[in-house]
Amino acid sequence: MRGISILFFFICSFCYAQKETNNWVFGKKVMLNFPTLPNVSPTASFDSGLIAIAGSSSISNKKGELLLYTDGVAVWNKKNKIIPTNGLLFGDNEMAQPTIIIPKPGDDSIFYIITVKSFLDVGPPDIPIPVINPGLYYTEIDISKNDGTVVIKNQTLLPFEVGKISAVHHKDGESIWFTTSGREKETDKFLSFYSFKIDKSGIIKTPVVSKKLRYEGDFNGTLKFSPDGKKLASSNLEKELVFFDFDNETGIVSNKQNLIKSSVFFDQPSVYGLEFSNDSKLLYTTSFNKNTNTETLFQYELDNLHPTERIKKIHTKNQNGYTSLQLSHNSKIYKTQTRPNNKSGDYLDVINAPDKIGLDANFKTKVISIKDKSGTGLPNFIQSYFRTRILNEQSCVNQLIDFEVDTYSKITAAIWDFGDGNTSNNILPQYAYSSPGNYNVKVTITINSRQITTFKDIVIHPNPTLLKNQKLIQCDVNNDGVDYFNLYNINHKISQPGSDLTYHFYETKADAEKDTNRITTPESYQNKTNPQLIFTRAINKNDCYSIETFSIESSFVNIPAINPMIVCEDSDGIINNNIGLFNIKAKKDEIRKLLSLPSSSSLDLFPTLKDAQTTTNKLDDSINTTSTKIWLRIDNSIGCGGINFIDLIVNSTPQINLQNEYTLCIDPKKHTPIILSANSTNDKFEWKNANNNIISTNRLFTLNRVGKFSLTVYKTENGIECSNSKSFMVVNPKKPIIKNLEINTENSLNNFINIEVEGTSSYEYSIDGQNYFGNNTNYTFNNVSPGIKTIYVRDINNCEPSIQKEVSIIGFPKFLTPNNDGENDVWIIYGANNDFFKTIDITIFNRFGKILHKMNNNNAELGWEGTYNGKTLPSDGYWYKAKLIDYKDKVIEKTGNISLIRK
Repeated sequence: MRGISILFFFICSFCYAQKETNNWVFGKKVMLNFPTLPNVSPTASFDSGLIAIAGSSSISNKKGELLLYTDGVAVWNKKNKIIPTNGLLFGDNEMAQPTIIIPKPGDDSIFYIITVKSFLDVGPPDIPIPVINPGLYYTEIDISKNDGTVVIKNQTLLPFEVGKISAVHHKDGESIWFTTSGREKETDKFLSFYSFKIDKSGIIKTPVVSKKLRYEGDFNGTLKFSPDGKKLASSNLEKELVFFDFDNETGIVSNKQNLIKSSVFFDQPSVYGLEFSNDSKLLYTTSFNKNTNTETLFQYELDNLHPTERIKKIHTKNQNGYTSLQLSHNSKIYKTQTRPNNKSGDYLDVINAPDKIGLDANFKTKVISIKDKSGTGLPNFIQSYFRTRILNEQSCVNQLIDFEVDTYSKITAAIWDFGDGNTSNNILPQYAYSSPGNYNVKVTITINSRQITTFKDIVIHPNPTLLKNQKLIQCDVNNDGVDYFNLYNINHKISQPGSDLTYHFYETKADAEKDTNRITTPESYQNKTNPQLIFTRAINKNDCYSIETFSIESSFVNIPAINPMIVCEDSDGIINNNIGLFNIKAKKDEIRKLLSLPSSSSLDLFPTLKDAQTTTNKLDDSINTTSTKIWLRIDNSIGCGGINFIDLIVNSTPQINLQNEYTLCIDPKKHTPIILSANSTNDKFEWKNANNNIISTNRLFTLNRVGKFSLTVYKTENGIECSNSKSFMVVNPKKPIIKNLEINTENSLNNFINIEVEGTSSYEYSIDGQNYFGNNTNYTFNNVSPGIKTIYVRDINNCEPSIQKEVSIIGFPKFLTPNNDGENDVWIIYGANNDFFKTIDITIFNRFGKILHKMNNNNAELGWEGTYNGKTLPSDGYWYKAKLIDYKDKVIEKTGNISLIRK
């Protein structure tokens, strides 16, 4: 916009680009007249001669007076009289687009009615209706004769199946293209496009053919050019929904692009109605779901290439059939309705702002009452008639607007009325409004030697109001006149509260006016002179701006030194990280009281001097940090009231040099005492037991029992006392464990026990608890008598707990002498008891094999007294058989003889 940055806002647009579209004739005798005044709704009447089953077409003259209308079968003049045609026109009046009326360029009297015939028509044998072959036909009407006379009728342009038709102006702005789709052969799977040009000489009958597009279209549905003539869209009922690029200079259709027909996955409705917004950026469709009898109005952002993001659902309702869409010269899109069990609706719906995205398009139902007469179709027009529009939408006071009109042909003259009493005859005028408000702008342009008038409501927003002679005062810490400023701090001084402005800053007025050489770091700007003038460009939410100056000044202000903040190292809850927790809020309260600052003065703390100068990165009410320096800033009504530093000091942690665990012998009295020493750099000491009771306050502490203990030490540094604590354990040494134990009783002449232990000392061993042997981690006892033995193990230093282990030494006696002398009175297997064996099975029998006695786990320890069934047996030789199984499933089996000796 010629160096002016303008943000536009749409209120309402009335683009009366072509009065040729002022009168819509459709449905059951409906005539809808669109006035050429802004903000006036169309009016409906019901006295036309047309009863349209589906689509129609109508056209008015340059004054907006109705001339012709048709359903593709018959044609009526401005007096609602059928123009004699000596038979029907060759159009399919049950289709959405059976026809379109196109004026001959350069001739106000000649009009072409283009009709589309998709299927062969053959009447009953007894009715003389001629055969009508599929094809594209035209009829020429001269309205200068009898308000409409047929000059040429049903002339063939294409002799095969065709369907749907749309028209748009050629790039030259005078000629007109009309395009249809067709199939030259019944075997053709895909349709081609055929574009015909109409110029001052009439219809050029050789079409531009666009093939190989893989377009599987339907002959019913809607074909529409975008108003700018660059796109061509086609709805095809159950088949694909597509749009193409169109070259309005060559007539070539290309670049097929598919659109999904619904925002619901797997939903495949029939698409019938279709229309572009007048800026040609958005496409609207009406999709009908026969299974649910519901219709959905969809919007597509054609520049959005994501298939699911470009589609927006605008409205859904219960509907009985197809409905149509048509753009009007007031930039709105109108939509027909149908009712259950009746294809005619009572109203037209409207999309009020079709160039807006999503629900901002402002769709409304039941806007125009047409009394059960709408039908399914709306009239078909030359789409470029709806292109003419004022592009501008909003601006700001005293900002130049580059006014511009978009239309389909070269503008040779223009008369502008800016709505405030000022006018211009420039085609592209520049104009600035001196006051805010809504202005209805009117322009009458001349194209193709004719005048077209269009209107547009323009909103002019006020510029921000800025206060003059404001200044930022910065505290000069070292009195050199150079400091950092946060220029954004001017906000609350230069504008009213709640202004919601965006600021840019400059060093010169010229830069501010041109928006060049912005100060890149306004939050930390270092002044170049003292004082210095700064220019700001303040912009409001409507992109309107004002420029104002303010000064920045560095001034030395002395405030007294502030006592440091001192905390203990563990104040953050973590020991030995050299970080402390500082209560910033409490310090601010202390300073305010110390300096007697009024409540109107602000007081804040910052991590660096630069932060304090630019008032950025204010410290929270509490911070965790190592020893450092922070900065205090005081502000009053005139600016900075002083800056000074505050030391933050983290005291060192009182040292404790203790282990986590100490080992104390079982009998500490027999050993040198263990004495713990607290660090002498500390001032106080507290030794505590597991119950947290103080048991000593001396620096030295003697260990005399096991348990959990702790030491707390205290040290005064920088005027405050800090403490540190450590817990530790006192334990006895671990006792040794038996690693391996081997008992050998297979050699009755030498039973031995070999024991191996695991521990941290050397050990001695005993099997009687009195006499100890060895000095190592293993020992062997030889010639061990049978029976249950206890092995004792102790460390040679008498520090570790001793251990003991019972073992069984199996022995089988060779005789017994049951004479009650206390020796060998009972025959018993030494070491065989339940503590060592889970199974004991002993049988005694005589030389003849007779079993005399049995012993098991219940009676093995009682032995055999030399009896059988309570009777004394004589001296003789007897036999035994023994089977012992220990708890490790080791089996001992033994057979031998016993001598029973009686004296």
